[in-house]
Amino acid sequence: MRRRLDRYTLELLFLLSGAVGSALEEIIVHRTDIAFILLFITVMLTIWMAAIRSDLSAQVDDALGERDVISKVDPRWRQDAQAEIAKARGEIALWVGGTRHVELSSALRYQVEVLDMAKMSVRAIHVAMDRESLMRWQNPQNRFQQLVEKYRTLPSSVRSRRILVLNIEDVTLSTVTVDGQRVITDAVLDQVCRFQMATRPTDGLGVELRILWVSPTRLDITDLLLVDDTEACSIQNDGRGQFSDLVACIGSVEIDRLATVFEVQWSQALPAERYLANPAAQP
Repeated sequence: MRRRLDRYTLELLFLLSGAVGSALEEIIVHRTDIAFILLFITVMLTIWMAAIRSDLSAQVDDALGERDVISKVDPRWRQDAQAEIAKARGEIALWVGGTRHVELSSALRYQVEVLDMAKMSVRAIHVAMDRESLMRWQNPQNRFQQLVEKYRTLPSSVRSRRILVLNIEDVTLSTVTVDGQRVITDAVLDQVCRFQMATRPTDGLGVELRILWVSPTRLDITDLLLVDDTEACSIQNDGRGQFSDLVACIGSVEIDRLATVFEVQWSQALPAERYLANPAAQP
């Protein structure tokens, strides 16, 4: 491959010498305008070809470096090592595009860091199709407690909105009255709603809370955190307490898409106060 690069260098020299010869010929016969055109085109072609060769040279260096590293790996592990390098290359390509994956074990810590940057707005979707997801808010532990405290201590200038997604088929959560009004009957859900809506930081999280009742078979809604239209975090929930890794995004196109998703679901959800038996009660 090095020999190819040397050959490319010789090609550039031949190209330049040929162009200079042609230009001199035109100058001798007093056709300087054509000579200048020939020189200009040649210079542009030379610059373009040099850029291509430079990029190729960098790729050669990378390839040779990787080959050297792989050669030092035990032969039994080399295929796996090559696969890991390819995987890492693909992951870094995602990062360049403004998207990265964060392991689920680090997801809460990452969300706390993202919330710490909030200056104007926080929009969130919390999918609570199982009881454990609700209990986490009633009795937060460890990392989740840190997340709750970060919501509680958001600056007063930050508008916080959240959609709580609930199982419409879970009869332990709510009931429908004779006049068609759905009312929350579960004590834990009632407390969670009141705590989130109560004034922060003294009584609660200061959230504008809406509830979206959906079928448990609907899996297109994901947990979402969107801060100041600058960064988004999403986690896929299968509805049975199983979660994917967190996907963080700083790319403007994807953030715009997620913001639209939130606003559509916000318009479909209704204020939590409508479902509380006694909306004026304290949390």
